[in-house]
Amino acid sequence: MATVAQRWDEWLDLVSGLAAHPCPTFPRAEVGRQLADSFQTRVSWNWMDGDAFGFELDEPIPGWPTDEDYRLWATEGIPKHPILCYYRATMDPVPMTIGRVPRHLVPSDGYAVVREHLSPVGFEQQLSIPYAVGPNSSRAVVFAQSGEDYCDEDVELARLIQPLLALLARQVDLLDGLGCDAASGAGLTAREVVVLRLLSEGRTAVSIAHALRVSPRTVHSHLSHVYRKLGVCDRMRAVLAAKELGVLN
Repeated sequence: MATVAQRWDEWLDLVSGLAAHPCPTFPRAEVGRQLADSFQTRVSWNWMDGDAFGFELDEPIPGWPTDEDYRLWATEGIPKHPILCYYRATMDPVPMTIGRVPRHLVPSDGYAVVREHLSPVGFEQQLSIPYAVGPNSSRAVVFAQSGEDYCDEDVELARLIQPLLALLARQVDLLDGLGCDAASGAGLTAREVVVLRLLSEGRTAVSIAHALRVSPRTVHSHLSHVYRKLGVCDRMRAVLAAKELGVLN
């Protein structure tokens, strides 16, 4: 298997390409393929909204999960899942594996529930990467395999790519409802549209940089490109021009 550094370079290339093209939906297919390639494991997309939860496997397993499986996890399963116990106890959404959760954070039968109900489908070992966490909702990509726990290199890579997944999710939120066709017609990249959207909210370059996890200098560079492409020379005119073009609502 490639080194962590080599796998990390592949992720940088992928996300750089995805961030360059406006799209209001999370690029799950492209990201899912890279996840499967990088970790050589099963991939599922998990979500929770209040008391509701769900997941979708990239490669479905015929006949699983059953209605009984859903009922189990909707009642006693979720509160006993080791990784979710860790997140509730620590409030730290760091990538985590079942095997690395301290035992004292898990109910006495928590691991037994995982073994009994997930071992038959080879899901007893899991690695979770939360990438969008709010007060009452969360989104995570979860890997699953049988046998040994995920190795330290896998966990290291998961912690490196977590901010990239969060960045893509944040970009989707910001682009949601925007006119992507109009943005493409104006020659704007996805990142430039995101910067423009934040600019329209009255944010400073420093605030935009903080939201996108880049330097203020990078934000100013994006703004310079936006001004040039829209044929304007200041922030107010840029926002007005974007609205006239349908790039901003």
